[in-house]
Amino acid sequence: MVKIPKQEHKAWPQLKAAGSAADIKARREAALQEKRARDERAQSDVKEKKRQDDDFVFHKQWDLERDEKRTIERLAELHKLEAEESLNSWSDAAEGRMSGDAPTGDKGAVDPKNVTTYFDKQLVEGELDPFEAKDGVVPLPGTYHKKTARSSKLEKSLLPEPETEWDIRAKEGDETDKKAILQKEKEKEMDQARKAREDAAKKERDAHLKRAQEHKKEANAFSKASIPRLYKVHIPGH
Repeated sequence: MVKIPKQEHKAWPQLKAAGSAADIKARREAALQEKRARDERAQSDVKEKKRQDDDFVFHKQWDLERDEKRTIERLAELHKLEAEESLNSWSDAAEGRMSGDAPTGDKGAVDPKNVTTYFDKQLVEGELDPFEAKDGVVPLPGTYHKKTARSSKLEKSLLPEPETEWDIRAKEGDETDKKAILQKEKEKEMDQARKAREDAAKKERDAHLKRAQEHKKEANAFSKASIPRLYKVHIPGH
């Protein structure tokens, strides 16, 4: 803490609020309203950023699955073409259409670049081979959607603001509609919390009722076991 003594004991004019009490109150209300609007925008940005991240993970999982299928289809197509080429070479050699007596495995090798599958046509950045590094790019699975394109996603993934291209809030209407949507989300969350509490209370009641029934059964069994049994004894002459 730094203390600076005044040279003159009087109020500093630059620290006084200018205007009447009504003007000061109006400015304060406007400042508070602006702060609330900023906080709402920041909260909305956080929710939209989370939604975009979840959506990216969903589409990225699809990319991984499609890339796995793409790899399998490419290998199957290569195996099929190599088998056909080998069979054709053997047939040509057997029928005397070739100069060799037997087919050589090296002749007619299939070029992998000439193999095109269904998933190859769906690649967004097909020019980037996911199986080898190119110009310092880390090998990654193929991208099949603009949302998972490497060129834009890698540089925007760490930004705190949501991407405007995939922002769905612009399609939801004006500020009044957005507030209504946020209110609906809050009501939905409160309804889910209420249902969760009700389910927990119901489970607790059911468990309590079950324990009471078990205790009652145990008490009945114990009471039956503790009652002395009466046996009829026959006495001769009576």
